Amino acid sequence: MAIQVNPLRNWGAEYAIILGSGLSGVVADDAEWVSYSQFAKLPVPSVPGHAGQFALARMGNLPVIFAQGRVHLYEGFSATEVTA
Repeated sequence: MAIQVNPLRNWGAEYAIILGSGLSGVVADDAEWVSYSQFAKLPVPSVPGHAGQFALARMGNLPVIFAQGRVHLYEGFSATEVTA
């Protein structure tokens, strides 16, 4: 049985930022990308412009996790799913 490694946990970030619409440009081009689909309990957004991925990037020397996109209640997700 293969052991799955959580790249978000291994990144060592103390901060995570949920980016709003149109703010994906704050993430550096050399970021590492992790799709929400890699996490069984995390829903993937269907709204255009919500990428549905985490970006592992640095702000200066500080490792940060950026969430690009999120799901909404109006997409048919429950409050539990929205806050996953």
